[in-house]
Amino acid sequence: MKIAVFCSNQCPGDRILAAYDWARSIRENPALTIISGFHTVIEKDILDILLRGTCQLVIVPARSVEGIRVPAAWKAAIAAGRLRLESPFSPAHRRINRANALLRNQYVAEQADRIVIIHATPGGTLASQAEAWRKHSRTVMMLAELWPGE
Repeated sequence: MKIAVFCSNQCPGDRILAAYDWARSIRENPALTIISGFHTVIEKDILDILLRGTCQLVIVPARSVEGIRVPAAWKAAIAAGRLRLESPFSPAHRRINRANALLRNQYVAEQADRIVIIHATPGGTLASQAEAWRKHSRTVMMLAELWPGE
């Protein structure tokens, strides 16, 4: 199963803690593939947790992957075949920008069987995208529904 993960830049503390717990609970499942841009601080933290497990990972930057610098922390997972980089962008798209981030999010959502949203700021871009995905019969779950935490 391929799960897309998204989080707004601003995220309440209780959602952050729940996201960390959720990531720890799924990281040892090699049948799962987690796909995300892993761009926001919380998404990066989730990636760090998931890299310590056995689940499959797909990182989709909001730019071309050509010429991308691969962090040392990713190299072992890439070598093990657990992590791959994907991008819907041509080599001409070398910089991350807002328009590319929106297109990347759409691409990630389309690749996934389920979409998990750690937190979407009410009235924000991610909240709008999530609503559109729901209208197009995508399985969108808020982390609070999936993993209520303490």
